[in-house]
Amino acid sequence: MDRIRELRNRKGFSQAKLAVKAGMDPATLNRIEQGKGNPNLKTLEKLAESLGVSVADLLEEPALLGKGEASEEARPSVPDTPGKAKARQAIGADMEEAGSPVHYLAMSQEALLVLFDDVETVEEAKALAEAIRSERQLLKETLPNATFPGHPTKAIMGTLATAALGIRRVGERVAEREMARIRAETEEAAKSLELAAIA
Repeated sequence: MDRIRELRNRKGFSQAKLAVKAGMDPATLNRIEQGKGNPNLKTLEKLAESLGVSVADLLEEPALLGKGEASEEARPSVPDTPGKAKARQAIGADMEEAGSPVHYLAMSQEALLVLFDDVETVEEAKALAEAIRSERQLLKETLPNATFPGHPTKAIMGTLATAALGIRRVGERVAEREMARIRAETEEAAKSLELAAIA
């Protein structure tokens, strides 16, 4: 994964240093960076923590970030690569055929972010994230030995990382609305005090 290599280089870490920080074998990290290995969520979480970024940042395409660091809101969402899109289609079709259709795991990450952008409360965002986790568990139980074309691990991890980003964005919007309400109440109270002082 070029993104891990890019973040590692930004931090000035060698592969060996990052592997030690993440508690993994350097050969495994080498395979992951070359795109020859499919890391699981636990491995991605260890790497993200060691690099000081989120799992969503690890999965982001390097070309999307540009040279400067942009805010989360200003960054474009991570588009599906052809391999992830192919895997999402196969997961959706196979689960439908097995009689356990999935909705969120078959969606593009961009479409999933649009869903989260329509959510108004943190509770609703958590419920949506739980539905995604439930679909992932259903996939494991329904098709435990299935193999899918493309990059299914990256597709599923991308969905989970996008859900985490969606929850964060909802939380930020809720906090902004609450701060605006508090500012308005404070200004109203100050005006009332000014009027009382004049009278």
